[in-house]
Amino acid sequence: MKAVKLEDLEKGDLIVVKWEDASELKLPLEVHKKQPDVYARDWGLYVGVAGRKRKLLLLAKDVVARHGYWGVTKIPVFLIDEVAVLIKAKDLVEAIPELPLLARRIRIRKYKRARVECLSG
Repeated sequence: MKAVKLEDLEKGDLIVVKWEDASELKLPLEVHKKQPDVYARDWGLYVGVAGRKRKLLLLAKDVVARHGYWGVTKIPVFLIDEVAVLIKAKDLVEAIPELPLLARRIRIRKYKRARVECLSG
C-alpha cells in the first residue's frame, strides 16, 4: 500500500485515509498532555473533495442501491496525514455495480437529529 496525492485519485477508488481525529478518550490528564494526537483510519470509495469554507474529502461507505443514496464520511483535508489506494475503480466495477453512479452527482443521506423535549415537574 503506497501513499498517493489527492490529485492522483479517481472517483470510485477504494482508499484508506489516515487522519488526525478529535476524540473523547477518558484518560488521565497527563496522558492527554503527553500524547494529544489521535489517529483514525477510514476506508471507502473516493467520491471527491468538496466544500466552500473548508475542503472535505468525501468517502462513500455504503449505498441504498434502489435510490442511489450514499452514506458518506467527510474528512477535513487539512487533518489528513496519508491516503493510499487499495483497489482502483476500474477493478471494482464488477464487484460494486453502483460504482458508475459516483461519476454522476451523488446524493448524500441526511440524518435528522432526534428532538429531545424536557419535562419539568
